[in-house]
Amino acid sequence: MITQFKGIKKTIVWLFLVLCSLMFFSFAFAATNDDCMQCHADETLTTKRKGKTVSLYVDLKKFSLSVHKQTGCAGCHADADVKDFPHPEKWEP
Repeated sequence: MITQFKGIKKTIVWLFLVLCSLMFFSFAFAATNDDCMQCHADETLTTKRKGKTVSLYVDLKKFSLSVHKQTGCAGCHADADVKDFPHPEKWEP
């Protein structure tokens, strides 16, 4: 029974280490606001939605004063959390 407990303990430790590693890498390679602002700071950045031109510009000064400042872009726009930029054009707002 003691041997079985040691095996379970070892498994829990390994699972914990794997989980911590996954969390580290997800944060280490997540898109940052600076990544997003490389394009979205451009006041002329637009797209077409339902036949209308929509601005994709983000005023960083206003953003940094909003309730969203702590969340970050990819916090709400999970589809924008990509490694390669520019990201795909069509994803959920």
